Amino acid sequence: MFDLAAQGKAIYGDIPAPLAGGATKASDTSPAPFATLRVAKLAEPGLFHTYNKFLTTGATGLPFGVVDTRINNVNNLGQGVFQLTPGVKYDDYANSPVHRFYQMWQQTDCNADYATPTNPSGCLNDLFPWVETTIGAGSNGKAQPSPFTNLTTGEGSTAMAFYNVQQGDAPYMKETRRRLHIERQLPPIVRGRNRSEPHHVRLW
Repeated sequence: MFDLAAQGKAIYGDIPAPLAGGATKASDTSPAPFATLRVAKLAEPGLFHTYNKFLTTGATGLPFGVVDTRINNVNNLGQGVFQLTPGVKYDDYANSPVHRFYQMWQQTDCNADYATPTNPSGCLNDLFPWVETTIGAGSNGKAQPSPFTNLTTGEGSTAMAFYNVQQGDAPYMKETRRRLHIERQLPPIVRGRNRSEPHHVRLW
């Protein structure tokens, strides 16, 4: 049963390990990353030439859905967020957090009973790893497979990852924000029902 604000919660000693996702290896017969620059240029002929090289980089070298061993201390991440770099570089492929409407609502754990003067929304934002490892993108009504583990959904605690712009991550995005003079703004959580809508939490 779906519960927007789950009860009986307990804090993880260590959040479940994030799992690998995205392209395993470069190939000229599959989508990016491509094995050669020649094919990369054919695939994106309108791309500014200095960016073509990034269509050949970033393969994980790991099978989909295994623990992402590129991440430092991946099996002992503690109770909160973790930094992707330096193990997962900015142009590397990484797993994608859950992108479905009800799961994203559940992750934020909102309940009017939790509202306070300093948190009038009543959203605790404390169910991100739990939702990812218990339902992930969803089962479409199918029964959970057996055995069911923290690896089954293929996500792990992917939603808890971040790039650290204060240590040089995402330099283009950081510079764009600075130039537009909006770096002090905190965009809200944006929830999307499908792939055509935004669904990220952005902190700058």
